[in-house]
Amino acid sequence: MKTQRIPFWDNVRFFLILLVVIGHFLDQVDSELFKGIFLFIYSFHMPLFLFVSGLFHRNVRIDEKVVSYFSIYVLLKLFFLILYRILGWSYTFSLLTERGVPWFMFALAVFTALTWLLRNAKPLPVLGINLLLACIAGYFSAIGDFLMLSRLLVFYPFYYLGTRIDRKKLEQLCDHRWLRVAGAVILLVWLALCIFDRSQLYFLRRFFVGRHSYSEARYALGPLYRLFSYGVSALFGFFVLAVVPRRNLGFLTLAGSRTLQVYFWHYYFLYVLIWFGVHTQICATFPGKLLWIVIAVALTLLLSLKPFGFLTDQVLRFPGKIKEMAKKRRTGA
Repeated sequence: MKTQRIPFWDNVRFFLILLVVIGHFLDQVDSELFKGIFLFIYSFHMPLFLFVSGLFHRNVRIDEKVVSYFSIYVLLKLFFLILYRILGWSYTFSLLTERGVPWFMFALAVFTALTWLLRNAKPLPVLGINLLLACIAGYFSAIGDFLMLSRLLVFYPFYYLGTRIDRKKLEQLCDHRWLRVAGAVILLVWLALCIFDRSQLYFLRRFFVGRHSYSEARYALGPLYRLFSYGVSALFGFFVLAVVPRRNLGFLTLAGSRTLQVYFWHYYFLYVLIWFGVHTQICATFPGKLLWIVIAVALTLLLSLKPFGFLTDQVLRFPGKIKEMAKKRRTGA
């Protein structure tokens, strides 16, 4: 049964997937400006994406969702293998180790299953234990990309918190004009700090990305920095919710319902641009850097078109179709 979509949350999803693409574009260029913008984006965009995913988590068809998410994860890795071979780059395929884009789909599969398993548990102990494990994990460099364990531990609190928040009350809380103005101002100040005071703040990148152990310089106070990064992500994620428009924005809102296809395809296009050296040619000047960001925005809009969703839509529906066919066979027998 289809549920009526809410423009506000699709607007949020579009804004976040746009930041995902822009962030990946920025990370390909050695630029002080881009490093500052990258830090700003990563301070909240992935935690907020997972939080919103948690808001819409439902403990139904869990097996179908887990299979779908894991299937898309595997497809992403296989397509990367094919693309790397075509471009002449080396690529080591490992099903359970990942440092790049596919990790998110693996995390969604794990978070969906884990939340269902914890459906009767008390929220506070679950969050407390998870935060403790996330803080401890930073002391072990072996907890990294295998099973994406570091990211799973670091980011699960955001997803789980989303499953425990009343979405209607959150919408009402964010729907205050003064909060929108204050949120916009605070986000702009944070962006300015990330750009102009980058040298003092850039160490937080390790914490926002979620896959790194504590550096030697932050080793003793690693858990405090981890908790601080959680606070930063939660605060600015909330302000983003406050400033995102509530009304239907036409194609942009529609694109917010198609974020998975953008996530699936964008890095392949980016790698082709990198292979041709477009990023180094364009980003030599400041106007060129702006053009590089414009290309990221244009790619996001392009990949939001319906044809690019065919593959991911089919993968999402496939487990349900298999179950339906099996059910018909049983009833027919």
